[in-house]
Amino acid sequence: MDLDSDYCSNDSDGRTSSRTPTPKLLSQQLKQHGKFSNRVVFIVGKSEERIEVENKAEIMKKSPVLNALLLSDSSLFEIKAPQWDPKVFKIFIDYLLTDGFKAGNLTEFDEIIMLSIKYKVPKLLTQVNPIVKQSITLDNCINLYVLGATHDLEELRLAAYNFFLRMGNAFLEHQNFLELDCITLSILISSDDFPVVEITLFKRLKEWVVAQCHRLGYPPDRKEFYGRVAGILFRHVRYAQMTPKEFRNEVLNSGLLNETDIEAINLRHKTHPGLWHTLPPYQFVDRPRMTKMYNFAVPLYNNVQIGFRKIAGSCNTIKESVRFLVSHDIYLTSIGFFGPAKSDLRADGAPLTAYSIKIQIEGDYTKHYFRTPPQCATVITRDNFTVDLSHPFQIKKCQPYKLTVWIDGEVTQFGVFPLPQAIVLIQCKGELMTFHFSDADCDPTPTLEISGLPTSAYPMMSQNFNRPYKSEGRISGVIRCISFIIK
Repeated sequence: MDLDSDYCSNDSDGRTSSRTPTPKLLSQQLKQHGKFSNRVVFIVGKSEERIEVENKAEIMKKSPVLNALLLSDSSLFEIKAPQWDPKVFKIFIDYLLTDGFKAGNLTEFDEIIMLSIKYKVPKLLTQVNPIVKQSITLDNCINLYVLGATHDLEELRLAAYNFFLRMGNAFLEHQNFLELDCITLSILISSDDFPVVEITLFKRLKEWVVAQCHRLGYPPDRKEFYGRVAGILFRHVRYAQMTPKEFRNEVLNSGLLNETDIEAINLRHKTHPGLWHTLPPYQFVDRPRMTKMYNFAVPLYNNVQIGFRKIAGSCNTIKESVRFLVSHDIYLTSIGFFGPAKSDLRADGAPLTAYSIKIQIEGDYTKHYFRTPPQCATVITRDNFTVDLSHPFQIKKCQPYKLTVWIDGEVTQFGVFPLPQAIVLIQCKGELMTFHFSDADCDPTPTLEISGLPTSAYPMMSQNFNRPYKSEGRISGVIRCISFIIK
């Protein structure tokens, strides 16, 4: 008999019921059906692997669907289930027998979720859900997203969607990106929280259109599809964040933009970003995708893994690793300083606007995470590490300042949020701040630098960072977060 046959149990009044039977009810039902064998064999998968169950009554108590199936023929001995993976099905049966979920080395959870839904075992779904949300990968994220959307599993659907956002360029370049439906894709690429390189997004959207046309059987020229569906998607690309060369080589002759849009984008490429707000409005978004940052544990040795993408190269020591990171366009975007409770002013009552900070990292990093503001990515340690602040010179307002950070120590892991798009200029309340990274040949390690206006011009800085201090002496504090951005 096929395990997927539709069966239902009958109450004494003739009405159908899908409820899980109580032991008393099960006993009554078994008596009504006469002779009962407590042994059943499931023949699972294409390989027809045999899974023997010696306590059929126990699995009948846990699943109303299996209860109805097995009661339909009390002498039923073998049940075929060719559509399930034997390994997953055995985990499912073990749960029904022991009431305990043991995932073992299971990595793909979509099938165990389907089993718990199909055979109406909500307790298993409750136990599996937290594990599944922690086990989402680039390979299974689409399946889990579709599963959550199809079966109203909102937590699972949202976890998979947030995974899309968090993975950014890695998901964009994965084959599963081409499997997204049009509505989900439109919502995703319109988000400020989807950290991708705009030129890469543009190219991948073109590939998505080709894949979608192939699925729908559209003609090779795809003009109709571009006009009706894909045209909407390409409006979410932030063309102003491309370089003029990228826009000219990839977008200009694509036929996706009209002359008015092309002129507006070219005008922005010729204008300082701080003055974009003075230009005539147009239908595209100008701002960079950088509103949220997330934590990732990233090894800093051997084949360096920077967040979402692997960079070729080998680093044998921590100093080589840090220098390697510096040479690959990592941008320091903010430092959160948690210093003394009291703040001081200069003798003239004005706050300081320039800092020279040296960071000494003591001890090994661990996977322990502090809770930090959502806009900050973090360097995480088990213990706080100290910072020496000094103010060797005074800078007037609206003049550039320079912030230098030295990193030293035996670092095994740290968390970064690598936005794969350099933020070169940012406008904050009419003022500008410029970021760059230098690979200075210094001892003990490379130097990270920031240039820009006083910290008050940049609201993403941690609130305590621009706290005023005395102009003389040194103050020890605690830094808990360092944010990076990758070009």
